[in-house]
Amino acid sequence: MRSNGNVITQQIWWNNLSSDWQHALADNLEITSQSPSANELAAMRQITELDLSGSAIDDLTPLYSFRELTKLDLSDTKITDLTFLKNLSKLTELHMVCSHGLNVEELACLSGLEVLDISYPVIPLVGSLTLLERLPNLRELFCNACDLTDVIPLIGLESLNTLSLSFNRIPHEEIEALSELSPRCRILF
Repeated sequence: MRSNGNVITQQIWWNNLSSDWQHALADNLEITSQSPSANELAAMRQITELDLSGSAIDDLTPLYSFRELTKLDLSDTKITDLTFLKNLSKLTELHMVCSHGLNVEELACLSGLEVLDISYPVIPLVGSLTLLERLPNLRELFCNACDLTDVIPLIGLESLNTLSLSFNRIPHEEIEALSELSPRCRILF
């Protein structure tokens, strides 16, 4: 049974969220009432997947409450500061398609990531993809239309089994060389 203080704390947390966050969470969790019940609030903090794509949120501060997240979709949002993602130690899948000013360095601390999609950035990526070498578990990487011109930064990604590089200006010879260096990796070009 939940203590009254915990229920009140959760309700205060909800009330302090921006209306954009409340709307995005209510949509994700199919909450139809104006104010979620105590059970809905408790369940909210235990979710493992959160799809915020296309939402109006521009700040990830509320993510500190979602420590169980394994999959997060921030595609087509105005998010530029990924600082709060470092607290999501269970995060294995991140989608940031059509991102606005994504800094690759902020992704490098997410050592548990297995799937990363940073395709079609609205504003060019900041930082070197070489930093992704810090992601030892990365199995799938999608960098479509990222204005990449070479694959050298991706050579150190030994765990990759899928790499998607469509709509980049990478010479075919480099793709072939990467294929030879990474024979277990399926390269989509």
